[in-house]
Amino acid sequence: MGGNKNKIKSILIHGGITLSLFFASCSVAEAVSLYLIPNSGTYNVGDSFSISARVNSNEIAINAVEGVIAFNPNELQVISISKVGSIMNLWTREPEYSNSLGTISFAGIAFNPGYTGTDGEVLSVSFRAKAFTDANVSFSSGAVLANDGAGTNVLSNLEGGLYIFEATSTMPRIAELSPTMPRVAEPSPEAPVSLLPIIESSTHPDSNKWYSKDKLEVRWDLPDDVDFVSFLVHPREVVNPGTISDGLVSSAEFEDLRDGVSYFHLRFHNSAGWGPIARYQFKTDQTAPSSFVMERATKEDLTDPTPELIIEPSEDATSDVSHYEIKIGDKDWVRMDLGETEESYEVSVQPPGEYLVLARAYDEAGNYTVIEFPMIIESIETATVDNVITKTEVKDKIIVNGTAPPSSKVIIYVVDKMLLGGQLHQPDVDIVKTIETISDENGDYTVEIFDLRIKDYTVYAYTVDNREAISYRSNEVAIYGFSLIEWMKEIVDFSVWLRVISILVLLYLIKLLGRKTLSLLSRGKKIFKRSKTKREEKNTKELAKLRKDMEEEIELLRKLSKRRGLNPEEKYLKDKMTQYLKALKIFSSD
Repeated sequence: MGGNKNKIKSILIHGGITLSLFFASCSVAEAVSLYLIPNSGTYNVGDSFSISARVNSNEIAINAVEGVIAFNPNELQVISISKVGSIMNLWTREPEYSNSLGTISFAGIAFNPGYTGTDGEVLSVSFRAKAFTDANVSFSSGAVLANDGAGTNVLSNLEGGLYIFEATSTMPRIAELSPTMPRVAEPSPEAPVSLLPIIESSTHPDSNKWYSKDKLEVRWDLPDDVDFVSFLVHPREVVNPGTISDGLVSSAEFEDLRDGVSYFHLRFHNSAGWGPIARYQFKTDQTAPSSFVMERATKEDLTDPTPELIIEPSEDATSDVSHYEIKIGDKDWVRMDLGETEESYEVSVQPPGEYLVLARAYDEAGNYTVIEFPMIIESIETATVDNVITKTEVKDKIIVNGTAPPSSKVIIYVVDKMLLGGQLHQPDVDIVKTIETISDENGDYTVEIFDLRIKDYTVYAYTVDNREAISYRSNEVAIYGFSLIEWMKEIVDFSVWLRVISILVLLYLIKLLGRKTLSLLSRGKKIFKRSKTKREEKNTKELAKLRKDMEEEIELLRKLSKRRGLNPEEKYLKDKMTQYLKALKIFSSD
C-alpha cells in the first residue's frame, strides 16, 4: 500500500513539474535559464545517479556561468563532479562540493564568441541516495553573463529537481545467485535504514567512469552500533555478500581486477541483525584499443597544405574509444576534431616537406594505441629573384625584380647579414624587412624597399597561393652596394684618397728615421732654400694643394656632422685627417 502511495505521489510530482515547465516555456519564450537534467527520478536508497547542470541561452551569446547548487546532506551525498563536455573553457572558481554543508559551487568562462544554444552542459554531479525520502536539489544562486562587452546578467530562470528515493528491493533467493559464489548466504531481516553503508573509492571515485587501475580501494564510515561487516567483489550487480564476518573494518583493497563492470557489495551487522546491502559499481579497463589505419583522403595533389586524413576506426573490447590525438613532426600533440559523418581530420596549414605523423586512439579509461603515418607536402612553383638594384643616389633604397607564377602572392625577405658558405637561413631569424606583392599576368614582379641601414644584405622570396600553400625558398641574392668602401667612393674622389694614403706612408717613414733623419732634413732644407729650383717650387705647390684638399674634406665632414651626426667610420676618418694635417703643417714649416 505504501509503495502505491509513493508511486501516486511520484506521478503527481512529475506531472506538476512537467506542467509548470510547459507553462513557463510558453510564457517566457526568450528566457535564459540554468537548469538540472534530469529534473526528476526515482531511485533505490544506496543507488548512485548523475545530474547535469545546463544552460539555455535562447540565441543570446553568453560567456560566463556561475552558481551554487544546494541539497540536503542527510538525503544525498556527492560522489564526484565531472567537467567533461563542459561549454566552459576556463574555470574562475573550480567546481567544488561540501557534503557537510550540502553545496556545490562553480564559476566558468566560455571564450569569445561565447556559447549560443539551448542545451549547454556546464558540469555533471554524481549523487548517492542516503535515505528513504523525496529530495530537492535546487540552485540557491546563479548568474549567466552575456558576451556583450558589459557582462550583462541575462539569467531569467533557475530550475531545480525533485528525486524520490525508495527502499532497496527484497533480497534475491540463493537459487538466483551465481553458482560460483565463494560464500553462501541465508536471508535475514534487515536492520534499520540508518545502517546502509556509504561507500567511497580513492582508485575509482566515479562509478560511471572507466579506470585503467588494476587495484580497487574502498572505504566507508562505521556507525557506533555496528559490530562487524561482510563484503564481496563480484561482476554481478545483485549479489548477497553473505553472513560470514569480514571483521570490524572500514576499508578494503582488491588487486588483479578483471576488465569490465564489477560491483563491491557491503552490509553491516549490529545487535538487530543484518542491514541492507550497499553496492558500489566500478569500471576497469587495462587493455589498449586495437591498432587502426590512417591514410590521405586524396593523393592526386600533394601540394595541398591542409590534407584531409581518413581514420579507419579503432575498437576497444571493454570501454569505447574516447578520442584521437595527432602529432605532426616536432609539434605538440593535439586532439583531433573529427568529422560528424566520418572519422576524418583536416591538418592545419603546413609548409612543404616530409613529415612523420603520429596518431593515438584513447579508450574511456585512458589507455591508448599509437600508429605512424608518413606525410609529404610538395612545394608549389617557386619564385625567383632575378635582379636587385642598389640606388646609389638614395642610400637606403633597393629595387627587387623577379618572376613567379602569374597573378600569385610573392613574399620578399631582406636579411641583415650575408649567408656564407651556402648555409641556409632559418625562418624568422635576422629578418629586417618582409614585403608582399602580386606578380602580374606574365609572372613578373617589382618591389621597392626603403629605410635600410648601411649594411650587406641577402634577399630571397617565397610564393603563396590562395590555399595558403607556400613554396620552397627562392635563390638568394647578396647586396654589396651598401658597404662602407662603396659609400666612401661616392663621397670622396679616389685620387684624393690616394694622396692621403701616400702622406700616411710618408709620415710612417719619418717616424722610423728618428731625430737624425730630421736633423739631416733640416740641414737639407737650408741648402734647398739657397738653391731652390723649379722642381722644388712645383713640389711645394703640390704639397699646398694636398693640404687644401684635406682641409676641404675635413670641412665637409664637419658640416655633415651638424646635419645628421657622423657614424663611427666617418668620425674616425675626420680625426685621422685632422691629425695628419697638423703633422703636414709642422713638416712644411720645417
